[in-house]
Amino acid sequence: MAGQKQTEKNMQPKAKLMLIDTNEAFGTQMQAACAAAGWELQIWSNGPNAVDAALQMQPAAIVLNVDLPFVSGYSVCNKIKKHPQLKKTPLVVISETAT
Repeated sequence: MAGQKQTEKNMQPKAKLMLIDTNEAFGTQMQAACAAAGWELQIWSNGPNAVDAALQMQPAAIVLNVDLPFVSGYSVCNKIKKHPQLKKTPLVVISETAT
């Protein structure tokens, strides 16, 4: 019986998370933490491309660094929250800027 429950548990799809960030060290840490939790993490460093990828991926949640080069992370956030297919996706906004 315990083996059957373990098999059923292994058959559950992994939660898909998306990280939009250019910090490779943070991405590596997030990748390790997500893998340990059994989650799938996709990392994107390009904000506009990440929005398109999120539409394809339909992640369970998105972590967005607002300090992106070339495009405002706030602009990316607005695009995600205004899109009908993504507007209910939980979005965690982070920043590397110290205050």
